[in-house]
Amino acid sequence: MLAFIPFKPENTPTAAILLLAVVVVTVFVTLRTRQLQPFPGRGSFMGMLLAAGWWAAAAALENFSVLPSNKIMWAALAWPGMVAAPTFWAWFIWIYVSGNVKPLRIYWRLILLAMPLATCVIAITNPLHHLMYTETTAQISQTGLRILYIHGPWFYLTTVYLYIFMLLSIVAIINALPRASPVYRRHYLGFALAMLFPWLANIGYITDTVLLFGLDPTPLSFLPMTLVFYWLISRNQLFDLLPVARTVLLDAVPDVVLVLDLEHRIVECNSAAANLPGMPEVSVGCHLEQFPMLNDVLQPLLEQGTKDRFDIVLGHPERHFELKKVPLSHWRKKVGMLLMLRDITNRKLGEIKLRDAMAELEGQLETNLQLQQQLHEDAIRDVLTGLHNRRFLDELKIGLEAEFVRSKEPLAAVMIDIDHFKHFNDTYGHVAGDQVLHTIASFLQSSIRQSDYVFRMGGEEFLVLLPNTSREQAFIRANHWCSRFAAIKISLEDDIVSATFSAGISIYTADTDSIDSLIDLADKALYKAKESGRNRVEQIDP
Repeated sequence: MLAFIPFKPENTPTAAILLLAVVVVTVFVTLRTRQLQPFPGRGSFMGMLLAAGWWAAAAALENFSVLPSNKIMWAALAWPGMVAAPTFWAWFIWIYVSGNVKPLRIYWRLILLAMPLATCVIAITNPLHHLMYTETTAQISQTGLRILYIHGPWFYLTTVYLYIFMLLSIVAIINALPRASPVYRRHYLGFALAMLFPWLANIGYITDTVLLFGLDPTPLSFLPMTLVFYWLISRNQLFDLLPVARTVLLDAVPDVVLVLDLEHRIVECNSAAANLPGMPEVSVGCHLEQFPMLNDVLQPLLEQGTKDRFDIVLGHPERHFELKKVPLSHWRKKVGMLLMLRDITNRKLGEIKLRDAMAELEGQLETNLQLQQQLHEDAIRDVLTGLHNRRFLDELKIGLEAEFVRSKEPLAAVMIDIDHFKHFNDTYGHVAGDQVLHTIASFLQSSIRQSDYVFRMGGEEFLVLLPNTSREQAFIRANHWCSRFAAIKISLEDDIVSATFSAGISIYTADTDSIDSLIDLADKALYKAKESGRNRVEQIDP
């Protein structure tokens, strides 16, 4: 949009002189505007004038430049004016039709200047990042020196930004026209017609149908627009603040607006107020007490001086509103209260449904989590003995290996096998065999520390892992278990028997590859114990 389009003919000195003349006239109009009585948006109007003057000045100096580097520099310095002019233009129109005579706060001024300054910095530093132009090339033609610009992403972002602000100006005027009285409507129409100058000039330049001495007419077009604006303002026939506040600030607001005096009489309201429960179409001049449904809710809240926002419920069926109260003052003296009520019924109902759905979902998730935990627990437990099984051992392996690497503390493995278990099963039956398995499982669980692990590996084989246990300590503990278990009397249905087990011990050392290697060594030690006569504990070196 508001930029130098590639492959345009070189501007002439006449064009540069014309641009400088525009700058002079713009500065003059700015100074004259400062002498006028304060009017809504005067600061933004002057900002628009100065921005257009900056743009025209930079374009003139770019036109006078001979060196390509100077042309590129002035083209970059024109960007603050290009961006700021439509920005202040839209802001001025919005403030003017709303009738706001207060000066812009400092943070709004910074926001308005942020995009122009950022664009200028990006344009000047373009060789570092190529966000504005991906390529700039100087070319000599029959008409002179020209610069070819290949646009980058920031150029298109800025273009969208500027067109949005220009469209906002049109929308603000169009929105105000139907609500204005005939005398105000003529002034709105004058604004709308004046705003056509930049649009037509820019469209003509982009389509290559309008050029003034080979020059982009867009910066020139701001001059007639601002002159029309100045004439309408200086005639002092443009706006009356009260109708603006009535037509734009009140009726255009979808929320309910009530203006109360110190006696809580309604001195002004918008058309949305008639939608309140218990409110008639005409309520101006009535006391709030005449509407009990509304008064019973609002009266206690109006007397609270610390809080200015409330959620209230009105009517049957219930409707939810967000109430905001704003004190009205004149010369530091309180004169009334502005109330704004936003209907949030749909939001509240949605929140209730969402809360109920979330509670139901949380219940389902909790049930699913418990089910998953139960399934996982069932998967890692041996059904017969209640001990952990091989699957749980597989889950622990990586953590145990990492803990050994970190702490360097020894880890002992004791592999246990019930002696002559097959013969026991054949003699007493499988039910008796299960009783022996239950007995040794309970015995091992009651004999280990809280930090130890015991697993049923399958059949009559069990594994005990003893963290922070040396070979000697493991050997002593395993022998103690062996002798104690042999002394246990196991009650069967028709008999009392006893059983023994053999055990093999191995130690996890720096030379051990993994937990699997540790278990293999313990298994070999167990085999050695069985070969040596059973009911004993053996160990094997890695």
